[in-house]
Amino acid sequence: MAGLDQPISLKYFDLKGHGGLCGLGGGIRFFFYTQGIQFSDETVVLDEWKAGLKQEAMKSGQTITGHLPIVRFGGRSYIESNAALRLASRRLGLYGTDAEADYCVDMAADIIVEARSAWHDAAVAGPEAREAYCSAPDKRKHQYQVLNALIAQSKGQGPHVIGSSSTFVDAVLFALLWDDVVLFKGDEYLWTANPHLELFFKSYLQQPKVAEWCRSMRLDLVEGSAS
Repeated sequence: MAGLDQPISLKYFDLKGHGGLCGLGGGIRFFFYTQGIQFSDETVVLDEWKAGLKQEAMKSGQTITGHLPIVRFGGRSYIESNAALRLASRRLGLYGTDAEADYCVDMAADIIVEARSAWHDAAVAGPEAREAYCSAPDKRKHQYQVLNALIAQSKGQGPHVIGSSSTFVDAVLFALLWDDVVLFKGDEYLWTANPHLELFFKSYLQQPKVAEWCRSMRLDLVEGSAS
Protein backbone atom coordinates (compact mmCIF):
# COMPACT_ATOMS: atom_id res chain seq x y z
CA MET A 1 0.00 0.00 0.00
CA ALA A 2 1.21 3.47 -0.87
CA GLY A 3 0.57 5.18 2.45
CA LEU A 4 0.47 8.95 2.91
CA ASP A 5 3.40 11.03 1.77
CA GLN A 6 4.81 13.52 4.26
CA PRO A 7 4.54 16.31 5.06
CA ILE A 8 0.95 15.96 6.23
CA SER A 9 -1.02 18.87 7.67
CA LEU A 10 -4.51 19.62 8.93
CA LYS A 11 -5.79 23.16 8.56
CA TYR A 12 -8.81 23.90 10.73
CA PHE A 13 -10.26 26.52 13.00
CA ASP A 14 -8.73 27.26 16.39
CA LEU A 15 -11.51 26.02 18.65
CA LYS A 16 -9.83 26.72 21.96
CA GLY A 17 -12.22 28.81 23.96
CA HIS A 18 -15.22 27.05 22.41
CA GLY A 19 -15.84 24.61 25.24
CA GLY A 20 -13.75 21.78 23.82
CA LEU A 21 -15.46 21.29 20.46
CA CYS A 22 -13.52 19.42 17.79
CA GLY A 23 -15.72 20.13 14.76
CA LEU A 24 -15.39 18.43 11.38
CA GLY A 25 -11.62 18.66 11.68
CA GLY A 26 -11.87 16.36 14.68
CA GLY A 27 -12.74 13.38 12.52
CA ILE A 28 -9.53 13.81 10.54
CA ARG A 29 -7.49 14.50 13.68
CA PHE A 30 -8.72 11.38 15.48
CA PHE A 31 -8.23 9.23 12.38
CA PHE A 32 -4.61 10.36 12.13
CA TYR A 33 -4.09 9.78 15.86
CA THR A 34 -5.45 6.24 15.80
CA GLN A 35 -3.52 5.33 12.65
CA GLY A 36 -0.25 6.62 14.11
CA ILE A 37 0.13 9.28 11.41
CA GLN A 38 2.32 12.28 12.18
CA PHE A 39 0.85 15.58 11.04
CA SER A 40 1.16 19.28 11.72
CA ASP A 41 -1.65 21.49 12.94
CA GLU A 42 -2.41 24.71 11.08
CA THR A 43 -4.97 26.51 13.20
CA VAL A 44 -6.95 29.42 11.81
CA VAL A 45 -8.76 32.10 13.81
CA LEU A 46 -12.34 32.31 12.54
CA ASP A 47 -12.41 36.11 12.33
CA GLU A 48 -9.15 36.12 10.36
CA TRP A 49 -10.51 33.44 8.04
CA LYS A 50 -13.57 35.57 7.32
CA ALA A 51 -11.49 38.73 7.00
CA GLY A 52 -9.28 37.51 4.19
CA LEU A 53 -7.65 34.13 4.72
CA LYS A 54 -10.65 32.41 3.16
CA GLN A 55 -10.31 34.37 -0.06
CA GLU A 56 -6.57 33.75 -0.11
CA ALA A 57 -7.12 30.02 0.27
CA MET A 58 -9.65 30.02 -2.54
CA LYS A 59 -7.44 32.04 -4.89
CA SER A 60 -4.46 29.78 -4.20
CA GLY A 61 -6.51 26.68 -5.05
CA GLN A 62 -6.42 25.16 -1.57
CA THR A 63 -10.22 25.09 -1.50
CA ILE A 64 -12.95 25.87 -4.03
CA THR A 65 -15.67 26.04 -1.38
CA GLY A 66 -14.08 28.27 1.22
CA HIS A 67 -14.65 25.59 3.83
CA LEU A 68 -12.33 24.02 6.36
CA PRO A 69 -10.86 21.52 7.10
CA ILE A 70 -8.17 21.30 4.45
CA VAL A 71 -5.83 18.30 4.54
CA ARG A 72 -2.47 18.27 2.76
CA PHE A 73 -0.36 15.26 1.92
CA GLY A 74 1.75 14.35 -1.05
CA GLY A 75 2.02 18.01 -1.98
CA ARG A 76 -1.72 18.39 -2.62
CA SER A 77 -4.66 19.90 -0.76
CA TYR A 78 -7.84 17.92 -0.14
CA ILE A 79 -11.20 19.27 1.02
CA GLU A 80 -14.51 17.80 2.24
CA SER A 81 -13.63 15.79 5.30
CA ASN A 82 -15.24 12.44 4.43
CA ALA A 83 -13.86 12.50 0.89
CA ALA A 84 -10.38 13.29 2.23
CA LEU A 85 -10.68 10.53 4.83
CA ARG A 86 -11.86 8.07 2.20
CA LEU A 87 -8.83 8.86 0.03
CA ALA A 88 -6.45 8.60 2.98
CA SER A 89 -8.03 5.27 3.94
CA ARG A 90 -7.58 3.97 0.42
CA ARG A 91 -3.91 4.95 0.48
CA LEU A 92 -3.51 3.12 3.79
CA GLY A 93 -5.23 -0.03 2.54
CA LEU A 94 -8.26 0.46 4.81
CA TYR A 95 -10.71 1.11 1.96
CA GLY A 96 -11.12 0.12 -1.67
CA THR A 97 -10.27 -3.58 -1.55
CA ASP A 98 -13.75 -5.04 -0.89
CA ALA A 99 -16.90 -3.58 -2.46
CA GLU A 100 -19.25 -4.94 0.21
CA ALA A 101 -17.05 -3.63 3.04
CA ASP A 102 -16.79 -0.27 1.28
CA TYR A 103 -20.58 -0.11 1.07
CA CYS A 104 -20.85 -0.61 4.83
CA VAL A 105 -18.36 2.20 5.44
CA ASP A 106 -20.13 4.56 3.01
CA MET A 107 -23.54 3.73 4.45
CA ALA A 108 -22.29 4.45 7.96
CA ALA A 109 -20.67 7.70 6.81
CA ASP A 110 -23.95 8.88 5.25
CA ILE A 111 -25.88 8.15 8.46
CA ILE A 112 -23.32 10.05 10.52
CA VAL A 113 -23.46 13.01 8.11
CA GLU A 114 -27.22 13.20 8.66
CA ALA A 115 -26.74 13.11 12.44
CA ARG A 116 -24.01 15.78 12.25
CA SER A 117 -26.34 17.98 10.19
CA ALA A 118 -29.10 17.70 12.81
CA TRP A 119 -26.57 18.52 15.54
CA HIS A 120 -25.26 21.52 13.61
CA ASP A 121 -28.75 22.94 13.05
CA ALA A 122 -29.36 22.84 16.80
CA ALA A 123 -25.89 24.13 17.66
CA VAL A 124 -26.31 27.35 15.67
CA ALA A 125 -29.91 27.91 16.76
CA GLY A 126 -31.30 29.74 19.76
CA PRO A 127 -32.05 28.37 23.24
CA GLU A 128 -35.56 27.17 22.37
CA ALA A 129 -34.35 25.18 19.36
CA ARG A 130 -31.54 23.67 21.42
CA GLU A 131 -33.99 22.64 24.10
CA ALA A 132 -36.25 21.08 21.48
CA TYR A 133 -33.30 19.15 20.04
CA CYS A 134 -32.55 17.65 23.43
CA SER A 135 -36.13 16.91 24.47
CA ALA A 136 -38.09 16.05 21.31
CA PRO A 137 -38.24 12.31 20.56
CA ASP A 138 -37.42 12.83 16.86
CA LYS A 139 -34.26 14.89 17.46
CA ARG A 140 -31.31 13.97 19.68
CA LYS A 141 -32.93 10.81 21.03
CA HIS A 142 -33.68 9.62 17.51
CA GLN A 143 -30.13 10.25 16.33
CA TYR A 144 -28.72 8.28 19.24
CA GLN A 145 -31.10 5.41 18.50
CA VAL A 146 -30.10 5.34 14.83
CA LEU A 147 -26.39 5.43 15.62
CA ASN A 148 -26.79 2.72 18.26
CA ALA A 149 -28.66 0.57 15.71
CA LEU A 150 -25.91 1.20 13.18
CA ILE A 151 -23.25 -0.22 15.50
CA ALA A 152 -25.48 -3.13 16.51
CA GLN A 153 -26.30 -4.06 12.90
CA SER A 154 -22.66 -3.69 11.87
CA LYS A 155 -21.54 -5.84 14.82
CA GLY A 156 -19.22 -3.08 15.98
CA GLN A 157 -16.71 -4.05 18.63
CA GLY A 158 -15.03 -1.70 21.09
CA PRO A 159 -13.84 1.46 19.33
CA HIS A 160 -15.05 0.26 15.92
CA VAL A 161 -18.37 0.94 14.20
CA ILE A 162 -18.08 -2.00 11.80
CA GLY A 163 -16.99 -5.31 13.29
CA SER A 164 -13.42 -5.19 14.55
CA SER A 165 -12.14 -3.29 11.51
CA SER A 166 -10.58 0.16 11.78
CA THR A 167 -12.34 2.55 9.40
CA PHE A 168 -12.53 6.30 9.08
CA VAL A 169 -16.15 6.30 10.27
CA ASP A 170 -14.90 5.40 13.75
CA ALA A 171 -13.20 8.78 13.97
CA VAL A 172 -16.09 10.65 12.35
CA LEU A 173 -18.64 9.18 14.75
CA PHE A 174 -16.51 9.82 17.81
CA ALA A 175 -15.99 13.45 16.74
CA LEU A 176 -19.76 13.91 16.48
CA LEU A 177 -20.46 12.30 19.85
CA TRP A 178 -17.69 14.30 21.51
CA ASP A 179 -19.15 17.57 20.18
CA ASP A 180 -22.63 16.50 21.22
CA VAL A 181 -21.53 15.85 24.79
CA VAL A 182 -19.50 19.07 24.87
CA LEU A 183 -22.40 21.24 23.72
CA PHE A 184 -25.45 19.48 25.13
CA LYS A 185 -23.86 17.54 28.01
CA GLY A 186 -23.97 13.83 28.58
CA ASP A 187 -27.37 12.26 29.16
CA GLU A 188 -27.23 9.12 31.28
CA TYR A 189 -30.61 8.03 29.98
CA LEU A 190 -29.43 8.24 26.36
CA TRP A 191 -26.31 6.21 27.12
CA THR A 192 -28.26 3.57 29.07
CA ALA A 193 -30.84 3.30 26.29
CA ASN A 194 -28.12 2.97 23.64
CA PRO A 195 -25.48 0.63 25.09
CA HIS A 196 -23.66 -0.08 21.82
CA LEU A 197 -23.12 3.65 21.33
CA GLU A 198 -21.96 4.11 24.91
CA LEU A 199 -19.45 1.26 24.64
CA PHE A 200 -18.11 2.66 21.38
CA PHE A 201 -17.68 6.16 22.82
CA LYS A 202 -15.92 5.02 25.97
CA SER A 203 -13.70 2.55 24.09
CA TYR A 204 -12.65 5.10 21.49
CA LEU A 205 -11.86 7.62 24.20
CA GLN A 206 -9.43 5.19 25.82
CA GLN A 207 -7.05 5.32 22.86
CA PRO A 208 -3.93 7.16 24.06
CA LYS A 209 -3.62 10.04 21.59
CA VAL A 210 -7.36 10.59 21.49
CA ALA A 211 -7.53 10.66 25.29
CA GLU A 212 -4.57 13.05 25.45
CA TRP A 213 -6.22 15.56 23.13
CA CYS A 214 -9.61 15.28 24.83
CA ARG A 215 -8.03 15.76 28.26
CA SER A 216 -6.29 18.89 27.02
CA MET A 217 -9.64 20.31 25.96
CA ARG A 218 -12.09 19.00 28.59
CA LEU A 219 -10.54 17.01 31.40
CA ASP A 220 -13.90 16.93 33.21
CA LEU A 221 -15.59 15.10 30.36
CA VAL A 222 -12.82 12.52 30.08
CA GLU A 223 -12.89 11.79 33.80
CA GLY A 224 -16.66 11.63 33.76
CA SER A 225 -16.67 9.19 30.83
CA ALA A 226 -14.29 6.89 32.63
CA SER A 227 -16.82 6.23 35.39
